Amino acid sequence: MLEFETKKVSQKIGEILIVGSPDSSQSSFLYYTCPKVMKSDQDIIFGNLEIENNFNLFLYGISSNGSQNNIAWDLIARKMLGYIIVFYWFDEKSFETAKKNIDFLSTRFDAPMIIAADIMDKPIPVKKSIVNPFISLSNKDKFTFFNSTSADSVKSVLISLIDVVSEYAN
Repeated sequence: MLEFETKKVSQKIGEILIVGSPDSSQSSFLYYTCPKVMKSDQDIIFGNLEIENNFNLFLYGISSNGSQNNIAWDLIARKMLGYIIVFYWFDEKSFETAKKNIDFLSTRFDAPMIIAADIMDKPIPVKKSIVNPFISLSNKDKFTFFNSTSADSVKSVLISLIDVVSEYAN
């Protein structure tokens, strides 16, 4: 009979929600950062990013048109580190949906938030000095522009959220 000594390994999990209207670019966050992305039939895509051997970051791309009744937010957000609200800067309807999502999520969850305006590959519509590094909304909320067609730009928004999370935790 063989005996194996097993070591108990503690697995840490963090979750980031990326919420936007069905036509917004929240999926780019997952496709540019997660090795494997899966779709569910509830307008949610998700991926896993292993940060270290004992820490996994789960990203959830959630399509929401402002009506919040079809998603079990409390289940998804149990280990939520923070969330990103995505909208297309040049589309008024996308902005209106983002405002509804911001109102809903900010009153329901006390977590850091990044509001990310997607300009795609167009120039930033305001002076860079205004948005660089960010326009502050509160201690744990930030606004930024990003380019959903650029992996580096998408990753910088995720890094920004992680920076805010670490500041907020201290």
